Amino acid sequence: MLIRFAYLAVAHAFAVLRLLPMSHCEKDVEILALRPRVSHFLMILTGDRSARNTLTVGVVDL
Repeated sequence: MLIRFAYLAVAHAFAVLRLLPMSHCEKDVEILALRPRVSHFLMILTGDRSARNTLTVGVVDL
C-alpha cells in the first residue's frame, strides 16, 4: 500500500511539472480531452451508471 502511494505521489508530481510550461488555453484543452476518461473511471469506481453525468461542463475562456 505504501509503495502504491509513493508511486501515485511521484506520478502526480510529474503531471504537475508537465503542466507548468503550458498556457491557459492548452490546459483547458487537456482538461476537456480527459473529461470522458475521468467520468469513465468514476463510473467504474462507484459502480453507478449515472456517474457519467456528474461532471459538469465548464465554460472555456479563450
